[in-house]
Amino acid sequence: MSKVERFVPTGSYSLSSDAPGWSSTPDEASSKKIGHKDDQLNNKNTNNDNILPDNDNNNDNNKVGPTCWKCKGKGTLIRKRKQENNRKKIKLMTETVSCTVCNGNGSLMPKDKEVQSLHQPGMITSSRKCPNGWKPYGPVAHSIVQMNNILTISKDENDNNDDDNKNASEDGTKNTMRQFELLQKASQSYNIVGIAVDSIKGIVLDSSSSCLPWFPSNPGEQLCNLVGSWRILQRVGSHRWTTDDLVTAFVAMSETMHRLTPSKEKRKTLNYLDLGCGNGSVLQMVCWALLDKFDLCAIGMEARSEAVSLARRSLSFNIGPQCEENEEENRVSIIHCDFRDLIHHYDNDDNNDEKNNSRSISSSSSRDDRITKVHDKKFDLITGTPPYFQVDFTTTTTASLSTQQNDADDNTDATSLLNRVVSSAVINQGGMPTSIQSAPARCEFRGGVEAYCAAASKVLSDSGIFVVCENWLNNRRVYEGAEKSGLHIFKVIPVKGKTTRKENLFGVYLMQKKMKEGLNNNNNASNTDSLSVSPALSVRDENGRWTKEYAAILEKMSIPARHEITQTSS
Repeated sequence: MSKVERFVPTGSYSLSSDAPGWSSTPDEASSKKIGHKDDQLNNKNTNNDNILPDNDNNNDNNKVGPTCWKCKGKGTLIRKRKQENNRKKIKLMTETVSCTVCNGNGSLMPKDKEVQSLHQPGMITSSRKCPNGWKPYGPVAHSIVQMNNILTISKDENDNNDDDNKNASEDGTKNTMRQFELLQKASQSYNIVGIAVDSIKGIVLDSSSSCLPWFPSNPGEQLCNLVGSWRILQRVGSHRWTTDDLVTAFVAMSETMHRLTPSKEKRKTLNYLDLGCGNGSVLQMVCWALLDKFDLCAIGMEARSEAVSLARRSLSFNIGPQCEENEEENRVSIIHCDFRDLIHHYDNDDNNDEKNNSRSISSSSSRDDRITKVHDKKFDLITGTPPYFQVDFTTTTTASLSTQQNDADDNTDATSLLNRVVSSAVINQGGMPTSIQSAPARCEFRGGVEAYCAAASKVLSDSGIFVVCENWLNNRRVYEGAEKSGLHIFKVIPVKGKTTRKENLFGVYLMQKKMKEGLNNNNNASNTDSLSVSPALSVRDENGRWTKEYAAILEKMSIPARHEITQTSS
């Protein structure tokens, strides 16, 4: 029996694919490996992973794409037209025609840019253009420090012209050196897009090589600028960080600094959580801003395995090697999970009769332990950048019991949530992205803003803040989600794409827990703060340049922007 649902069911099935139901042939696609291995920081065994599921040895013509949003997978459309008969009477006629969006295929083909990236070497993008004398500030990326130290030592050894040193360099260290040389070359370039990983002679990119975790050794990968000297791994034609990520991180950083003034004498402890962290853009921007100012413990939660891998590899570049055996030793860590499991953790604590929900939590015991640790914490800062667009998921309930049924209580219903499988996902707002990684980042596969509010309310401290951005078309949903979750919105920052636009593009919302009756907590803004709606922030002016207000945000995040303002006024 099948039915249409708003979201992918929670449970182990939620992690069975990065985008359950996205493929128009789900049975075939689900049997193929999609993206990177979810729990591996090092990418040695991921060079052959593809961005998209495929058939027939990577034949581009056989790529599996999402169901067409226009014809809903039918491949045909019903077209109505008026026809005049001999008596000059108008009759409404209908005819079946091939869908003009998918050309009758019922599914959408991936964009050429993404397909071509599968055959292009990885790249380290060049440094951003900046005014003379401008230098990035903030904490220096670990790998930049490492690069400077290693290349300095190498230069000294070459100056000594020691044959023993030459022989010693013929091992894996030589490959590592060339990777750092490529990073240095890209960091010193400004007038080109970037440096391809195969541009320096001698770099070995096969699976047996000693590539550094952050090195973009896979086709289509790019090590891109983020903030300051920090960088982020992204794929061409796939999900990439955007303006809403930057503004959300800036607002979170600014509000935290305002409320918790850093102390030079004794660092304050700050627990930070990023829900649905994706590639780690917001998580790492916030960490860049707060890492040197607080005793920071940061956690990201993400369901897409490829995004988890990319984020962990980016962290290795910016912060340093991560401890996989004991994640508690990491100041910043990422958990591969569905953050909605947090909601079920609390639901089961509050209502022991809801045993079906307890079985919906992901199967891995180690993952459960990590979710429990998040569940047991209280966070001073939580961020979220929910997807914006609604999707209809057709689910079917399998007849067989879940493989986890043996672990379930005797009273657990055999038709638990774990038996619900997504057979198709059809977007009902706009078009479904043809990138399997972009789809769940932009579309509500694992919950909308309501789920983000519900999860945040479970682990937010009484004086903590939740910063979330949302499409302005969903403005009412934000208020409804906050109210239902016991959160108080005390500030809203609308954002426009351009000064000439009448409509807001998205908004950044700041929330706190509502005070319980009879309690008096002066640190809780919901007691005293009324709703404050700021004037809309415009990203670009009528000429397409950064506005002064947005340029100021970029500069505070160590991204050069003032030179554009100067060029406009001159």
